Amino acid sequence: MDQKVLATVFAAMFIAGLGEKTQFATLAFAADKEVSKITVFVGASAALIVTSAIGVWTLLTARG
Repeated sequence: MDQKVLATVFAAMFIAGLGEKTQFATLAFAADKEVSKITVFVGASAALIVTSAIGVWTLLTARG
Protein backbone atom coordinates (compact mmCIF):
# COMPACT_ATOMS: atom_id res chain seq x y z
CA MET A 1 0.00 0.00 0.00
CA ASP A 2 1.37 3.38 -1.02
CA GLN A 3 1.38 5.54 2.14
CA LYS A 4 1.57 8.79 0.16
CA VAL A 5 -1.52 7.94 -1.89
CA LEU A 6 -3.32 6.80 1.25
CA ALA A 7 -2.54 10.08 3.02
CA THR A 8 -3.54 12.15 -0.02
CA VAL A 9 -6.87 10.36 -0.46
CA PHE A 10 -7.59 10.59 3.27
CA ALA A 11 -6.82 14.31 3.39
CA ALA A 12 -8.88 15.05 0.27
CA MET A 13 -11.89 13.08 1.48
CA PHE A 14 -11.61 14.48 5.00
CA ILE A 15 -11.54 18.09 3.79
CA ALA A 16 -14.29 17.47 1.22
CA GLY A 17 -16.50 15.93 3.91
CA LEU A 18 -16.24 18.78 6.40
CA GLY A 19 -19.52 20.63 6.54
CA GLU A 20 -21.02 18.36 3.91
CA LYS A 21 -24.64 17.21 4.15
CA THR A 22 -23.72 13.68 5.28
CA GLN A 23 -21.84 15.13 8.24
CA PHE A 24 -24.92 17.13 9.21
CA ALA A 25 -27.14 14.06 8.79
CA THR A 26 -24.81 12.08 11.08
CA LEU A 27 -24.89 14.92 13.59
CA ALA A 28 -28.70 14.95 13.50
CA PHE A 29 -28.87 11.20 14.18
CA ALA A 30 -26.28 11.43 16.96
CA ALA A 31 -28.15 14.32 18.60
CA ASP A 32 -31.01 11.97 19.52
CA LYS A 33 -30.48 11.04 23.18
CA GLU A 34 -32.21 7.69 22.65
CA VAL A 35 -29.79 6.57 19.92
CA SER A 36 -26.46 4.87 20.62
CA LYS A 37 -23.59 7.04 19.38
CA ILE A 38 -21.66 3.88 18.51
CA THR A 39 -24.55 2.71 16.31
CA VAL A 40 -24.59 6.07 14.51
CA PHE A 41 -20.81 5.91 14.03
CA VAL A 42 -20.90 2.35 12.68
CA GLY A 43 -23.83 3.10 10.37
CA ALA A 44 -22.26 6.29 8.99
CA SER A 45 -18.88 4.60 8.57
CA ALA A 46 -20.42 1.62 6.78
CA ALA A 47 -22.28 3.95 4.41
CA LEU A 48 -19.07 5.81 3.53
CA ILE A 49 -17.22 2.54 2.97
CA VAL A 50 -19.95 1.23 0.66
CA THR A 51 -20.18 4.46 -1.36
CA SER A 52 -16.40 4.50 -1.74
CA ALA A 53 -16.41 0.86 -2.84
CA ILE A 54 -19.08 1.64 -5.44
CA GLY A 55 -16.89 4.43 -6.82
CA VAL A 56 -13.82 2.22 -7.09
CA TRP A 57 -15.81 -0.72 -8.48
CA THR A 58 -17.44 1.52 -11.11
CA LEU A 59 -14.04 2.68 -12.33
CA LEU A 60 -12.68 -0.88 -12.42
CA THR A 61 -15.62 -2.20 -14.42
CA ALA A 62 -15.59 0.80 -16.79
CA ARG A 63 -11.96 0.08 -17.66
CA GLY A 64 -12.84 -3.51 -18.50
